[in-house]
Amino acid sequence: MTQSRRRVLKRGSAVIGTVSLVGCLGGGTGTDAGTGTERATVEGSGGSTAGDGESTATAATTGTEPPASERPATDVAGYTEWLPVPSAVEFVPETGYAFRATAPAQIVELADALGQGVTEPLTREIQVPGMETLADATTVVQLLRSAFVYEAAVDPDAVERGFEDLGFTAVDTYRDFTVLTPDSSDDTRAAAVGDGVVLTVGRFASSDDVAKRPAVETIIDAKAGTAERYTDAVPDCGHLADALGHGHFVTGRTHDAGATFDGAVSEGTSLHVGETDSRVRASVVFADAADENAVAEWARDASTFYGTASSTRVDGRVVTAVATVPSDTVTEVPVGFPGPAIREDGPDAPPQVSFGFEYDSATNGLRIRHEAGDSVPVEALFVRGSGFVDSEGVDQTSAGQWQGTVGGDGRVVAGDEVVVGAAPDYEVRIEWEAGDGDAATLASDEGPEA
Repeated sequence: MTQSRRRVLKRGSAVIGTVSLVGCLGGGTGTDAGTGTERATVEGSGGSTAGDGESTATAATTGTEPPASERPATDVAGYTEWLPVPSAVEFVPETGYAFRATAPAQIVELADALGQGVTEPLTREIQVPGMETLADATTVVQLLRSAFVYEAAVDPDAVERGFEDLGFTAVDTYRDFTVLTPDSSDDTRAAAVGDGVVLTVGRFASSDDVAKRPAVETIIDAKAGTAERYTDAVPDCGHLADALGHGHFVTGRTHDAGATFDGAVSEGTSLHVGETDSRVRASVVFADAADENAVAEWARDASTFYGTASSTRVDGRVVTAVATVPSDTVTEVPVGFPGPAIREDGPDAPPQVSFGFEYDSATNGLRIRHEAGDSVPVEALFVRGSGFVDSEGVDQTSAGQWQGTVGGDGRVVAGDEVVVGAAPDYEVRIEWEAGDGDAATLASDEGPEA
């Protein structure tokens, strides 16, 4: 199947296709969580440090898990080095942003141990210059709503030529990286290529008009250690990274106190895969006293643990729910975060969804897939734009309400898809419309000849 060659870099949502991080954090003023020396020492630092040990907390454990020696570091062990402090980036709230780190190459090596289909998104063809699939990367870090860092054995010259084919031009060098920006002055995206690294920052919404080159340079500065990092400047993020420990998948975020659990300021999950069993952690950082009961109650019904009962432990202000699960029961990577969902503008805010697009020029079929994120009522989801054509075997040949597969309760969920008849110059939008007239563009894509 031939994909639109500009598909990945045009999209503002997740390339990884496992979790949507767009717009899921609230604004406002952050909490004062104290200094880094308050952080508890727990297994696995995720690239951060645990302070000087003066105020190290002792974990109160209500369950057990394999000792640290059985869970070695993974390829994402240094992911926090890429995360700049939120206040250094124009288009994210100072209270924080969501991030995700993945070890695709290692996960694919463990494919036989996992449930069916887990590694399929990592082996799909992608449109990142210099890479054929995500499995070519040892580490992928998603951050700042629309930024991606790919650590891979790439040929920098070939990657630069690939970006040129996508309409980018090398405009400068920055700390041994080549910085590239689009030829169009209306295009705000930016990219950088370094030794074994490809970095892209795209648009996170159709209305986004913030130039992304400063964000590229800020991410590079964080990695170089010349700018403040998230886990150092925001103690709540440092506590979280320590609690989550080593993993092949790690997600996290900080936010206003109480946006999820009452008094919570940060939460995340990690999955460490083994040949026979895997460890799942869900950690929540509280502004003051840790609420173990609230986290335990959430964990009892959470799909995060693949049907295995979890135990909880308290370490200072951090509560962690943990379970050791048979690896073959892991049928998808953990998505979302512990606790109630954050809504930026209340319960009627637009859903946060990651859509993928694949175009087959031989059949004029555009496959649009809900890859991750919120479910959407089918009556509120529309395919609009131009370039629709009649084509055999497709679900939809004109603009209108979603005509593809629908999950339970009449909602479009992760895995649902629609195939649309589309000419090579199509321009398509996925739109959400609420009953009160509110509307938003969730994703968009252009054909190879648009």
